Amino acid sequence: MLKYCFSFFLMLLALFSQLKAEDGYRLWLRYNPIENPKLLGDYRNIFQSVKLLGVIAIMLSIR
Repeated sequence: MLKYCFSFFLMLLALFSQLKAEDGYRLWLRYNPIENPKLLGDYRNIFQSVKLLGVIAIMLSIR
């Protein structure tokens, strides 16, 4: 019985060692371009400027 449990544990370990989680670091590089010209124009009009509120180090680096 112990032999089967150990074999099962090794199989699970081998299976889970192949899985990789997405951490989001490279997520911004993999976006789908907007193909609808009207929607793209609407987005460009909305995001012509961004107002930053606050004077902390991160906000200053964004500017």
